[in-house]
Amino acid sequence: MNKKNKALTGLAAAAVAAGTLYKINSMKKHKDALKEALTEHLIVISLDGFHSRDLDMIQELPNIKMLMEEGSYCSNVKSIYPSVTYACHASIITGNYPDKHGVYNNEKFQPGVKESQWNWYDSDNKSTKLYDLAVEKGLKVGALFWPVMAGAKIQYNIPEIWPVKEGESQVPLILKYGTPKFALEAAALYGKVLKGKKQPYLNIFTSKTAKYMIKNKKPNLMLVHFTDVDHWRHKYGVFSNMAKEALKKTDKAIGDIIEATKKAGIYDNSTFIVIGDHAFIDVDHRICLNTAFRRAGLIDVNSNNEVIAWRAYANHCDGSCQIFLKDTEDHEAREKVIEIVEKLKMDGIEKLYTKEELSQKRVTGDFEFMVEAKRGYYFSNHWDAPSVVSKVKYEDFDPYDSEYYAGMHGFDPEKEDYRTVFIAAGKGVKKGVIIEDMTIVDEAPTFAKLLGLNLGEVDGRVLDIFQ
Repeated sequence: MNKKNKALTGLAAAAVAAGTLYKINSMKKHKDALKEALTEHLIVISLDGFHSRDLDMIQELPNIKMLMEEGSYCSNVKSIYPSVTYACHASIITGNYPDKHGVYNNEKFQPGVKESQWNWYDSDNKSTKLYDLAVEKGLKVGALFWPVMAGAKIQYNIPEIWPVKEGESQVPLILKYGTPKFALEAAALYGKVLKGKKQPYLNIFTSKTAKYMIKNKKPNLMLVHFTDVDHWRHKYGVFSNMAKEALKKTDKAIGDIIEATKKAGIYDNSTFIVIGDHAFIDVDHRICLNTAFRRAGLIDVNSNNEVIAWRAYANHCDGSCQIFLKDTEDHEAREKVIEIVEKLKMDGIEKLYTKEELSQKRVTGDFEFMVEAKRGYYFSNHWDAPSVVSKVKYEDFDPYDSEYYAGMHGFDPEKEDYRTVFIAAGKGVKKGVIIEDMTIVDEAPTFAKLLGLNLGEVDGRVLDIFQ
C-alpha cells in the first residue's frame, strides 16, 4: 500500500471512529436526559374545541373513554382570556398566561388588512417553551400543526402556517419554517389526501403522519393538533351532527396513534395526553365594531374602500375583541369608543374591560380595551359591513366562507358552560384520579414533570396525577 492510500485509509478509519464516538455520546446524552423522566414518550394530542359536554357521548368515543378509565382526567378545565387557539396553545406549552408569553390573539394587529397574518411563529411566544427545554436536554421532539411553532428548533416539525399574501403557497412556507426533510417525507407518502387546509382531509393527513412519526422517529415529546371538530363547530354549531361526526373521527385517530405505539414497541413506555384548548358557544349574530368606528369618523377610507387612516380600530378575538387607539392621548377618540360600546350593550356587547381590569385577567398588549360579547354574538373586523350588528344568514351556506359562523370561542373563560377537558393515561400516570378543576396553564408544568424537565417559575401548577 502506498503512502497516499495509507493516509486515506487512516482518514477513513478516523472518520468511522469519530462517527461511532459521536453516536455513542449522543445515545448516552439521550439516555441521561431520561434519567429523571417518568416516561420515555409523551404524546400530547390537542383536540381543538373539545367541550366538556362532549363527554356526554363518551360511549361513542371508545379511545377517549379508555384513556379516561385507565388514567386521570378533569372535565372542568378553564381556558385563558381570550380563549382563542393560538393564545391557548402558547399557554399550554409554557404554563403562562398571555401577559407573560405575549400571544394575546390568533391574528396579528394589521389595520386595514382583509386577511391578516396569524401568530404562527415560535418567536411570537416570549416565554420558555417545553419543547425547547426538551431539545436542550437531548430529547427528540416532533410536532404536527401545533400552533405558534413555525420556525421552532425541533427535530421534526410540520408547522401550522398558511399563505395570506398574493403569490404565496403553503408548501414553501412549511418547508421554510418546518423541518424540510421530514415534511417532504410526509408529503411524498400522504400528501395526496390533502386539499389545502380543508377538513376532514387535513385531519387524515395529520393522523397518518403521526403514525409514521411514531414508527420511524419515536419522539420523546410529540405534539399533535387536530382541528376538525373546531372547524365544523364554527360552521354548523357546537353540537351539530357534523361536529359530532368529526369528534368520532378524531377519537378513531387517537386510537390509531395509540395502536401505532404498540406496533412500534413503545406503548408500555408511553404516556398519552388528550386536551382541549377552549370550549364553544353557539352564535347567530355578528358585531362589526370597525363599521361603527368608520361611521363615527374614527376610520377613514378612500374611494376603493381601503383604510387610509384610523384613530381607533378593533381586532376581533371571535367572542371578544381588542380595541386599539392610534394615539393613547387622543381623549376624543377614547370617549367615542366608550360611547359606541355603551350603546351596543343593548345589542350584543356584554362588557367593556379597561387595561387595568385586563391586567387582572392576565392579558395585556398594545390595545386599550377589550369587549366581551353576549352569548350568541361574535365580532368581525369588517369596516364596511351593511350594519354594525346583523343576524347571520345561512342561505346557500358555504362551510369554507369566513364571513359567517354558527359556533364561536374567544369568550371570557368564566362564562357558564364553557369548559374544556384534560385526560392523561399511560406510563407514570395514576389510574382513577378525577381532578376537580384546573386551568390550561397547569398543563405545561405537568408535561415537564413527566419528562423530567423544569420550566422554572410559571403561572401553572403541577397536577397530582403521578404514580
